[in-house]
Amino acid sequence: MSALRERLRLCPLDRSENPNRTHQLKPPLAEKVVGGKKLQQWQHELSGGGRVFYCPDRTDRIVWVTKVDLTHPKEAE
Repeated sequence: MSALRERLRLCPLDRSENPNRTHQLKPPLAEKVVGGKKLQQWQHELSGGGRVFYCPDRTDRIVWVTKVDLTHPKEAE
């Protein structure tokens, strides 16, 4: 998890390492309101089907982790 935390801190939208594991979610999960802002919501797939959902805020340079699920979340199917 520490490698993922570092990747999210440094380059949350970079898909070059493994494009099949990191991508923006599809509607209706593609956007989420966080702190009064509508942000794109992305996911990173962990091994074994777990997911980390997150919203990068490019303006404030913050990445909001919105959900961590160690099993495959049904809403992301």
